[in-house]
Amino acid sequence: MPARFHRWSGLTLASNRALPELPLADPVASPAWTIALRKGRAPARPGRRWFHQWQLADGKRWALFAREGRGYVIRFVDYGDFEIDVDRRIIRGYRRAGAAELTQRHLLLDQVLPLLVGDRDHLAVHASVVATGRGAIVLLGASGHGKSSLAARLAQRGHAVLTDDCCVIRKSGSQFDIIPSYPGVRLRPDAITEAWGRGEDGAAVAHYSTKLRVDRAHGLPFSESPMPVGCIYVIAPLAQLQSARDISIDELSPRRAMLDLVDYTFHLDIHDEARLRQSFELAGDVAAAHPSRALVFPWDLTQADRVADAVLNNLP
Repeated sequence: MPARFHRWSGLTLASNRALPELPLADPVASPAWTIALRKGRAPARPGRRWFHQWQLADGKRWALFAREGRGYVIRFVDYGDFEIDVDRRIIRGYRRAGAAELTQRHLLLDQVLPLLVGDRDHLAVHASVVATGRGAIVLLGASGHGKSSLAARLAQRGHAVLTDDCCVIRKSGSQFDIIPSYPGVRLRPDAITEAWGRGEDGAAVAHYSTKLRVDRAHGLPFSESPMPVGCIYVIAPLAQLQSARDISIDELSPRRAMLDLVDYTFHLDIHDEARLRQSFELAGDVAAAHPSRALVFPWDLTQADRVADAVLNNLP
């Protein structure tokens, strides 16, 4: 089957299946990664060693990580496996029975690829980003803490979205840029209704999730051009948001900002000391070069416009 070429966070991907969420790219002889998606289960190979897992809030295992020679296997327990051949830069996805194709694509784009893009000059973090005349606003925080909703609200005011949930920060000389990922923001239905005043028919993200993917068809602007970092806003933990009575934005020290960046960095192998050291050094450089703020707001969708105003008025 002929390869389809797509762009994701500055990389060209060659896939055996169409990835409709991503922009198309011109064919290249040496894509960053080659992707093969299929049904089934990753074949057992000798030497596979499980070393890490992600758990949900209820303690259920969500994903398991194994080393396999010089490569890795990521098993999303109920949905499928991804084999990662690091040397040959090949990703093989195996979709379990009952898992939809869109779920496999979501896991690839929003879970697996963010784990692979970091290197000595690229830091991949949990953040949504929008463009302003004073640089990119980086909304850093855990999943489900309102990053996408706030980014969408800022986009409604004309500030183009660069990326949703996975932000790739690139070192470029003495400057740090945000590399756009792809034109889509994942929102809960209630967030969409609150933002647009009516129900919206966004595309489903995954068969197990109620979130919908909204894009240019919803009037949101997206940027395909890198933009220098302007200011980093670290969204408070959920418990603090749920107890907050008002909006507060407080300056963070470079050391505190560096630790927050490290906490929200995507890592394929948490035991890879060389890679971890690169991430610490790069996070420290980013934090030293740009202002950072702690952002607290009431956990209430009706406050979204006030939060957007507060962030825009706070920009250095």
